Amino acid sequence: MLKALAALVLMFSVAKASQISIPAVDDLQTTTPEAEAQAIRNRAEIAEETLDEGLTPDELAQEFLIPGGEYFKASVNYTNRLFILVNKAEFGTSPTAQTMRVYLDGQLIYNFYVSTGREKPEVAKSGKVYNSVTPTGDFRIQRRSKNHYSSTWLAPMPYAQFFIGGIAIHATVPSHYKALGHRDSGGCVRLHLDNAKIMWDLVDQVGANNVLIRVVNQQN
Repeated sequence: MLKALAALVLMFSVAKASQISIPAVDDLQTTTPEAEAQAIRNRAEIAEETLDEGLTPDELAQEFLIPGGEYFKASVNYTNRLFILVNKAEFGTSPTAQTMRVYLDGQLIYNFYVSTGREKPEVAKSGKVYNSVTPTGDFRIQRRSKNHYSSTWLAPMPYAQFFIGGIAIHATVPSHYKALGHRDSGGCVRLHLDNAKIMWDLVDQVGANNVLIRVVNQQN
């Protein structure tokens, strides 16, 4: 039996996170959540880089203009029941730098390490020069793609939840777990796979229109 949300202990994403108190919403009814999670892990383990390293945010947005996934239109019925606060400040400049604090109904329930953009000029595989910046501000989820795998770059972005163009909260691959807590992405907000799944399930629980994502650059 899953633990109740009220009994959850604040944790960081470098360790395997506890399950939240709701069942995972499984898009594939012919398999189990455990089998699906293992399949995602297997695909991630063979990739040496994540999709947001090979593409600029604009190119990444184009990559996702394909059938499938869930899209969300602007709504007058938005609430902030689930509040996701990401501090993209460089490691060492703030106690909350490179963390994601997650509030449900005003209560802090998770504190995860993340990796945001490297914040410097980059050259994508296409040769295009861009800045690997994670934008600051308030955002709503625009699209969710649970099992996306890029046929162009042969790279996974499990549990991707896009909040502006090609910028998403998503799971990173095992080879980049050690970088969590430091700037390491092409602009996306990366999480440990287990914690990306927790965030996916939380959005399923409250509904995408009830989620506010705030990205700040807060330094001491």
